Parts: sequence; structure tokens; C-alpha cells
Amino acid sequence: MALDVYTLQSLGNDPKYSAFVLLQDNDGSYGTQSLRIPCRKYKEHLKRNYGFEWYANTPQSPDLNIIEDVWRIFKQRVQHYYHLETKEDLQRTIEFEWVRIYQTEIDDLVLSMLAGWQDCYEGWPAHDTRG
Repeated sequence: MALDVYTLQSLGNDPKYSAFVLLQDNDGSYGTQSLRIPCRKYKEHLKRNYGFEWYANTPQSPDLNIIEDVWRIFKQRVQHYYHLETKEDLQRTIEFEWVRIYQTEIDDLVLSMLAGWQDCYEGWPAHDTRG
């Protein structure tokens, strides 16, 4: 319910998110394979009623999915800086570190990903401009 409220009221009604796109890694559990999966039904509802779009990358392509890099940062911080002995320690650490992933870090990851895509594009034989 909280996700519904956040998504529909915050994103769906905010003009700056009019071009919002949900990017997923094409894992079948996200509803990319079957219309019966609740997540797929929810995405279809968002698209139909609020104009949201969603895109699924090629399966097994973490280099195309920015969240993989965000998870890497998060896991490194949790594993490197803490000695966790209890489930409560882990939960506190997760909550503490999650809010410390700043939008500027994510923006930098996006820019580096775009640069990598550009390098691939320019290196593709059909786009070789070296003569």
C-alpha cells in the first residue's frame, strides 16, 4: 500500500516525472514473462492510468542495469565497515548505510555508464570514423 501511495501521489502527479521510466533487469519474477504476476499487473495499471513506462533489459546483463552498481556500493560499505554479530546489527547497519547512498553517487554511475555505451557505439565497426 505504501508503494501505491508514493508512486501514484508523488510520482504520478508530479510534472517532473512525466518521462519516468522504470528500468528492470528482465528477471521473470518482475512480471516480464507472465501477465498473471502481480508486479506485471501493477506495471500495466501504472502505464494505462498514469502514463508510466517500463523497460526490461536483456536478461543476465548487469552492465546495463544501474541498480547493480548501487547494490555493489551498498554491499561494500556494509561488509567493509562493520562487524555484524546479530540480525539486529545487520538491520541497523542496512538502514544506516542505505540513506548514505547519495543521488550524486547514482548520477556519477549513470554518467559513467553512458560514457561506456558511447565507447561501445564508437568502437562498433559500422560507426568507425577513423577512415
